[in-house]
Amino acid sequence: MSDKISYEDIPLHRKPRSQRLDEYAEQYKKYHDQLEKIKVSLEYLKEQILAEFPEDTVDIELHLEDEGHLKITTPVKYDWDKSMLSEMFQGNDLPDCVSTNFTVSKRLYDAADVEVKDKLRRALTIKRGTTTIKVMKT
Repeated sequence: MSDKISYEDIPLHRKPRSQRLDEYAEQYKKYHDQLEKIKVSLEYLKEQILAEFPEDTVDIELHLEDEGHLKITTPVKYDWDKSMLSEMFQGNDLPDCVSTNFTVSKRLYDAADVEVKDKLRRALTIKRGTTTIKVMKT
């Protein structure tokens, strides 16, 4: 057996280029249409899952039969009313979680005592972001 490559053994396209392109285009359209149907089905299932998802929950994992899991996450943003904070602490000592420019550290707020949290809660608006659903394989 020779190490030489014989180009005579490589099959050439037997169909003209335009016919090959037409076939590729048809296959592409077929898969594109299937993908669009799948996207609609996924959006429907996402809405069904979210309808069952408790609003006060930020993260949840649902275990799947194949040992993977579905991770559902809703980002939460704490929005502080700076003008209300400045009125609340005008001339007073600021709690550790409130800075001098009236921003609040979430980490320090979470660690603050109940009295501080109750007082600050009036200036807090919690905004929920868009929920994401990811299939995790583990």
